Amino acid sequence: EGGMSDMKRKEPEAPVEKKAAGGLLGIIGSVSAMPVQAKRAKPSERNMGADPFQTLAARLHQIRDTFHAKLQELGEGCVVEIEAKLGLIVDGQTDGRTGPFLPGAGAIEILPAAMKGKKFVSGVSKKDFDAYSAVQEKLPNRQKIKSLTHAYSFPNRTRVQTDNAVPPRIIMEQKTKELEFQVHLPSCPYDCRITVSIERPLEASEQQEVGLDWESH
Repeated sequence: EGGMSDMKRKEPEAPVEKKAAGGLLGIIGSVSAMPVQAKRAKPSERNMGADPFQTLAARLHQIRDTFHAKLQELGEGCVVEIEAKLGLIVDGQTDGRTGPFLPGAGAIEILPAAMKGKKFVSGVSKKDFDAYSAVQEKLPNRQKIKSLTHAYSFPNRTRVQTDNAVPPRIIMEQKTKELEFQVHLPSCPYDCRITVSIERPLEASEQQEVGLDWESH
């Protein structure tokens, strides 16, 4: 037995399980290890292209062609109104200009679903309005025609318009909004709102007298 009885057998060490760092460092580590995914535009926000003017023109041509075909189905006398307004898309609380950021986008179409918390404020500065008016004054064959109209609208989207002719010309029609969207133009001083409506003249059997509950504007 000699000196062997004083020696102790050394048991093999159990493997030590490494634990991931906890707390904030652990969260940062796990997030940084995740694969990076490219940001996708929301379905209600669409990159129209890099050039704001060309993309707007192409979109307006598309609308014109679509509604031209629709007019053939609606019948004679119907008119499509395409209204484009300049202004700014602003935050609903701060009134500061805002809009989605999509890299490389010169024009971004925003449907109403993505306008929550935002609003469109129409109008341009006096300086820009005067500059535009000066350009219009120089156009050849330009004419100014002054007219005064008065409109009454009814809750069912029917309206009556009269002018200042003698006797007054009376137009009774039903106007329905078919499409509306905002266009954010990040590289331009203003944004744009496009509204498309159909104006349908009413038949004699549909016409009605202006009532007390009609709103004048």
